[in-house]
Amino acid sequence: MRKSARLLVALIVASMSLGAVAQISSSNSNNDSSKVSVFGGYSYLHYSNGTDSALYGNNEKDLTANGNGFVVSAAYNFADMFAVVGEYGSYHASSLGNVTTGSGVSATANMQTYLFGPKISSASNRPIKPFIQILLGGASGTFKASDGNISVTGPRANSFAMAIGGGLDWKVNRHFCIRPAQFEYIMTRFPKSDTSTDGVPPPGYLGNGTQNNLRYSAGVVYNF
Repeated sequence: MRKSARLLVALIVASMSLGAVAQISSSNSNNDSSKVSVFGGYSYLHYSNGTDSALYGNNEKDLTANGNGFVVSAAYNFADMFAVVGEYGSYHASSLGNVTTGSGVSATANMQTYLFGPKISSASNRPIKPFIQILLGGASGTFKASDGNISVTGPRANSFAMAIGGGLDWKVNRHFCIRPAQFEYIMTRFPKSDTSTDGVPPPGYLGNGTQNNLRYSAGVVYNF
């Protein structure tokens, strides 16, 4: 975990340094870049809880969930190539792999992400504008099992979250872009489930696990 923390710090410092260089270079250029950009669209999240976590049910090992939902974000462009992004995503999974349920019992889950961080992109005078970003924040989710008229919702689980990835924007005009692809690795740290109680781990008792997740998003960008 210490190596991951050092790597994360190094990535953030590098992105900030690139942003400073981009800001200097953009001050000497003539372009139609905007200060604020808003993105919204469809988002797909493949969640994998590894050995065990309290997010979806109790004691569910090697669980996977394919969540469909949406993502919205706002970016403040300090320079042509450097911005800071704030993002919210919401996902619903109606099919959970490897969940142990009784006959006729269905299991669903909901998850939300709240992320913030730097974004580096190419010059805005090009029609295709690739970018990379490193976002940090949190995630939360709930699990629900239902059998006819009876439904049980598990306790809300909360986690640290980190997203690393990028995508590209296709510029239609000064204000409007299409984002056909944004791919990211998302790490979450939901607590391990408690095998001795009802699925709510005592604080600091079982610790957190690491979930390695993948996300794809696509939508439109409006530049103010």
